[in-house]
Amino acid sequence: ISLYILFSSYVCLLFIFFFFLMIRRPPRSTLSSSSAASDVYKRQDQDQSSGGMKVNSVKSCDGACVCVERSVSLLGFGVSPLQPFAAVLTDTWCPGELNDVEWTTTIATNSTQPWRAAFGTELSIADPTRFWVPRNGAHPDDDVLMLQPANSSVQLEFGAGYARSDGGSRESMPFPSFAWWSIDQVHSGSCTTGFAVVPALMDTSPTIAAIADVSGGGVLYKRLYNRQQMGTTLSFSTHIKSVSSQSCELSGPVPTDLFRDLLNYTVSVSPQVFYPSPHVRWEQFGMGLYSCARAGDLNLTSTVQDSGGNVLWDASFWWPYMGLTIPPAPSWTSNLGTGEQPHCSRPGSREPFVHGQNVSLSQVSTHYQQMRSAGVWALAYFNLFEFGENVAWPLPAAPVECLNSNSSAPRCWLNSSVFIASQLRDAIIPNGVAPYYTWQNAIVLDPGVPSFEAFLLEQIHRHVSELPGFNGIVVDRTDHTTKFSSARSDNHTWCGTPCASMLLAWKHAAALVETQLRADGDSSRVMLINFNGGTRADLLEAADGIFSESGPNIRNSIGLSATQMPAIAWTYSLTLDQADSYFQRQLHMRVQPMAPTFGADHSINDSTVVINAAYAKYGALFRAVRGAVWHLESGLVVEISPAPEAGGPLMNLLRTTEQLIVVLTHAEVQSARVRVASVLAGSGADCEVMLPGANAGWRPGNWSGSIWQVPLSSGCSLIRCPL
Repeated sequence: ISLYILFSSYVCLLFIFFFFLMIRRPPRSTLSSSSAASDVYKRQDQDQSSGGMKVNSVKSCDGACVCVERSVSLLGFGVSPLQPFAAVLTDTWCPGELNDVEWTTTIATNSTQPWRAAFGTELSIADPTRFWVPRNGAHPDDDVLMLQPANSSVQLEFGAGYARSDGGSRESMPFPSFAWWSIDQVHSGSCTTGFAVVPALMDTSPTIAAIADVSGGGVLYKRLYNRQQMGTTLSFSTHIKSVSSQSCELSGPVPTDLFRDLLNYTVSVSPQVFYPSPHVRWEQFGMGLYSCARAGDLNLTSTVQDSGGNVLWDASFWWPYMGLTIPPAPSWTSNLGTGEQPHCSRPGSREPFVHGQNVSLSQVSTHYQQMRSAGVWALAYFNLFEFGENVAWPLPAAPVECLNSNSSAPRCWLNSSVFIASQLRDAIIPNGVAPYYTWQNAIVLDPGVPSFEAFLLEQIHRHVSELPGFNGIVVDRTDHTTKFSSARSDNHTWCGTPCASMLLAWKHAAALVETQLRADGDSSRVMLINFNGGTRADLLEAADGIFSESGPNIRNSIGLSATQMPAIAWTYSLTLDQADSYFQRQLHMRVQPMAPTFGADHSINDSTVVINAAYAKYGALFRAVRGAVWHLESGLVVEISPAPEAGGPLMNLLRTTEQLIVVLTHAEVQSARVRVASVLAGSGADCEVMLPGANAGWRPGNWSGSIWQVPLSSGCSLIRCPL
């Protein structure tokens, strides 16, 4: 059952006049009640009133803003389903700081009993021709940068459904895909115009989970699991802005990359999400490495070095078990790395290493210093959720001496079950009658619980203070952010009982970890996250980039989320016949692949000549785009002939502080005609081109005017021009 609140059209015209012709009907807020969240996920909710609606007031408020306040009654999901609740919805439209309109909807209730309902905001579009929304795509080679026809639609999920802790059925929806912005376009003469709809990623009230239905006719966002009760007010904002092509003065075909203006607007709305720390010199970051080898045994080949491979996710597993990354002792027995690469040393190595051997703090410190001297950014493994190894359940009784959090007695930390029982018992996330188990029979803990939060910060402090040469961390397992805990209340989430969202817990803990990482004033340390099951852009608020183990499966999500920060996606394996398609897709999305490395297990290794030949062909191109970001302005490249659907290349635009880089990929022809805007036409003589090949390098383009005939090799080419 859905209750839609509409505001008067004259209010719309006051602040949205610059695209009033495109709006078929005014935006509206939605409260949907349902007996189960799965009804919402299945989109079976009906557009019906469940009680009543009363207009309280339509008035000016907060200076230049306009407010519409309405009383509503509906059936919500409280302690039991389909209970009646009353609420007051207020829609507010204000001129924004970005020459836009900020539409904020708040919900307040006098109910003393907590409840939830699906809350949505909807915009309908009049006579659109095409639309665009960032998404992962139905296939890894789906070009998500292309505009969609108006008669198509995209349905996306943001977050995941609640799994009942009593073992009951899960309120499930499909595995989370990526999207949170949309654009709808119309044509006006020879110029492409339209408007952007951008729900705020960092809202006053957290978006715990949501679904989005996007089509040429409009967009509907539904937010789920937000708790409502007396004393709390939910508030969600949506930003709306008119956009138009930057090359409207040109005649002929209009550019098809208006999405760049949308991305630019989105980045401006939520800059804290999309930009890394300003002090991180990530232009030095290239391809990813994964290895348990020491610096001398890593011995990067010239092919890897020429490809720019230098960001190592350290797979040494120094720790005795997951979570206790630096124990309270000068030496200890390292983890066995179950299922990981067993061979960490080359024959005759001067520094042999195997998982499970005795290690010391000084040995770990030397490792990071040697990697830095070798030009490798070695990043330590870190996890905000998983802890232990072969954790017993029920937990053993905790020795009295171990109840002191400062205890360093071996019997208190050597056994992870004892450590959890004495220090972290209250952080366990219930999964029926037992915890959630994961790799090596570790269990999942709640980083929002003070005891575990304090432990995580103490571990980062020890990395910073006791490991000279320490460069930063890769935070694993963001997929656990889709979990909920019934063991505590976070005062935001309602799962039929008070509960806590692990998304909110992770984001809070990650922000504290990021601060601790640079607490000594060294701002060069970085924090990358393993963007996998929890592919939400707002997870990047505390991150400096992405190092994703999911690889090609979410390559598009990775690239679209990290337009302004470094991004690396896992390369599991590769054959020569796959190389062109694989590397060109990575270039198209500006996502660095993994480089073949000794000591890797479930990423690509350096075992074959064929693999090295594939990297030799494309390595120089990836090195050329190292440190580049997406160029977020449409219209610089106006037309490419032949078009992609006729065998022509796909196109993306990147930039550095000094250069613009045009990326052409996936063509079936040997050359393409590129028509550029006037701002580029005068610099063609200074532009250079690079083609894939064993001896790839920049060579003069020698172009003049606005039409450039660009050579392609294996369907690919890079063009760089001075800015």
